Formats: sequence, structure tokens, C-alpha cells
Amino acid sequence: MAAIQDRKKRGISRSFTPAKKGAEFTKEMKDTHTIIIPQLSPIHIHLMKEALVAEGYKVKVLETTDRSDIECGLKHINNDACFPAIVAVGQLLNYVMSPECDTERVAVLISQTAGGCRATNYIGWLKNALNRAGLSHIPVLSFNLHGMEAHEGFKVTMPMVRRMVMGILYGDLLMRMLYRCRPYEKVKGETEALYNKWADICARNVYNYNWRQFKKDVYDIVEEFDNIPMNETRKPRVGIVGEILIKFHPDANNKAVEVIEREGGEAVVPDFMDFVLYSAYDDIYRSKYMAGSKIRKYVARYIIWMIERKRNIMRKALRKSKHFDAMPDIFELAHLAEKIVSLGNQSGEGWLLTAEMVELIEGGVGNILCVQPFACLPNHVTGKGVMKALRVAYDNVNIAAVDYDPGASEVNQLNRIKLLMSVAQKNLAITRKEI
Repeated sequence: MAAIQDRKKRGISRSFTPAKKGAEFTKEMKDTHTIIIPQLSPIHIHLMKEALVAEGYKVKVLETTDRSDIECGLKHINNDACFPAIVAVGQLLNYVMSPECDTERVAVLISQTAGGCRATNYIGWLKNALNRAGLSHIPVLSFNLHGMEAHEGFKVTMPMVRRMVMGILYGDLLMRMLYRCRPYEKVKGETEALYNKWADICARNVYNYNWRQFKKDVYDIVEEFDNIPMNETRKPRVGIVGEILIKFHPDANNKAVEVIEREGGEAVVPDFMDFVLYSAYDDIYRSKYMAGSKIRKYVARYIIWMIERKRNIMRKALRKSKHFDAMPDIFELAHLAEKIVSLGNQSGEGWLLTAEMVELIEGGVGNILCVQPFACLPNHVTGKGVMKALRVAYDNVNIAAVDYDPGASEVNQLNRIKLLMSVAQKNLAITRKEI
């Protein structure tokens, strides 16, 4: 506010150009154009993609991100933008500017949450960058539930949303199986092979959209992974929390899960669906304590009820298993967060970030890696900002924060994870000795 008022006093007009609406995605383009989607989470994105394919869209997911994508993002986006913005938008821009892309037959898609952070503001940067690059004819699509950036030929329908929910649920379950079993498997590669088998089966059911089949798949998945021959050696469990893209995108976090497993640990990553439910729960809180809409509150309650009912299928299967833990519901997570922060922290990952750390600690995961974009204010408040309180509330908590930025040292990031793992191994050895 001080900067805005100072500009007004000095008669300085705004120093940026608002993004124009951009090219229209027409109904005819549904048959002729391929929608390009940036990577977010390799485990989830291919399942979620089927929700678009089932609606008749042609879709291409950009699998990996490399340094050239980041350099492209830095070139075309203001360098004050956060690292996830540079990764996601840079990946899209680098592809559409490459020789392999037919720019006359593509559109790009990115998500928006209508919040005050990452997933709302990328689309403006993307459109401005395309305009400057002479590619303003490429339609920019938005996946959101608020009617933003509407296009004649692209509609977010309820069947699409329901399939998307199924895809995320499948992805969360497969991620839980993969990360729990892979560090302990007796036959190297067996877990990965089983994961690949089920990823294909689940993708087909997202396309077909059969909840009865979903329930059968859930029980079969848990049973088959539960029966993988595993070593009984205990390894330190390390939770990964933080900004959603960096948490799930291995190229953005420099393969943190692989590093943890290579250093002799087991990675534990909270569910992707928690972020969806957290966004819905915020409407309930805003209606009660702030100036939120009562209609949105009732819609949010219905969304949470519908999703948690499906998650209960997963919980029942997980509780019957030998090796897996069931996930808490969003109301439990909110209660855990309230021990440390206000639920009014709703920018970015907000109170969910704190809730995930408390849930991990109380679930026996005493080592936590908090990954965040450098200078991300929400993450610094509810991530780094609560670490002291967590150490006071819980004994022997081992927490490390790692910042990610285009100019950050990968060696330094790796060393911080290795230091975390060294303390985790030491604590585990002390626990064994006490036992």
C-alpha cells in the first residue's frame, strides 16, 4: 500500500501491462488443437489427464523439466516471480517456441485456484509472455471452478471434475504404495513394475468413470502392494511438505524423494487431495469468521462430503493392510493446524502446510523436509515460521527447510537433505539402542 500511495503522489502510472484476454479457443479447435499441460506431479498428472481426454480433447503432458525451461521462464517472466511460476510457465513457453511445436494447432492449459498465490496469477504472466513472443494466437486455457477465463470451446464440466477427483484419489493411493514399499523391497524394481501396471489400469477407469470398479481397484491395489516381499529393517521416515509444485515435481525439487531413498530413508508425502479439500474448507471458515458467502460454504461442505466419502473406501482398505497407514480427513487436519496457527492463514498452502507437519509428527514421522520457493511469504509464515513452535511442542523433531530458486545451489540443497538424513539416522540408532 505504501508503494502504491507513493506512486500516486509522484504521478507515476503503473509499470506493467495487464494481460489481454488472449485468443479464443473455439468449438472447432476441440478437434484440431492439442492442449499442452505442464508437469506438476508425474504420479497424478497422467490420471488427471484422462478427465480431459474423456471429454474429447487432445492432450499432451510435458513430461520433464530441464534447465532450458527454467532459462526460458527467466527470460520471459519478471524475475521477481516465484520459482514454481518460472518452472511451469517456462516449460510451456519453451515447448511452444521449439521447432517440434505446431503453434497453429496448440493451446496451453494451466490451473487457477482464485486465491492470492501461485495457481491464480501464472496465467497473466503466460499470456503476456506469449504476446511478447509473437504467439498471442495460442489460446490460454484455465482449469478452475470459478468461471474465470471462459472459452467457447473449453468448459470445466461436472463429469470432468468427477473424473479429475477419481484420478487424484488413484494417484494418492499409488503414491502411498510406491513410496512405502520401494525402500524395503527384496527384489529391486518389483514395486516400480507393480506401480506401472496399476497406473495403466487406473487411467483406464478414470476414462470409463466407474466407482464400483474404483472400489475393487483400491482393495486389489492395497492387497498386491501389501504382499510385496519386503525387508524388515527399519529406516528413518522423512515427510516432505511445502509448496504444491515443488513438493510433487521431482525436477523442481531436484529429485528429493530419490535422494532420501538413496540416503537410506523412506519418503512420506501427504496426499494431493488434501490441497483440494483445504481450498474447499477455506470457504467454510471464511463464511463463519470473515466475509465469506454462505452459498459457497454449503457448496464446499458438499464437495468435502462427496470426496471424503470416496476416501473412506481407501481408508477401510488401508486399515486392513499390514504396512500402510490411513489418511486423516480435512477436519482432522484443520484441528491439528489450530494447535499452532490460525486457520485464517489461507494464502498459498496456508494452514495446510502446518497441519501436514503436525500430522506427520503425531503419526510417527519425526523427520520433515519443508521445500519452498525462495522468498515465498505464505510458506515462510506457516512453514519456516512454525518450526520453533513445533520443536517446543514435540521432542526430538528433526526439521529442515530447503529453498528453491533458479540461482540456488543444488549442492547446498543436497547437503541440507543429507544433513537431515544424518540426524535422522542418528536418532533412529538411539531409538534402537533404547529398545
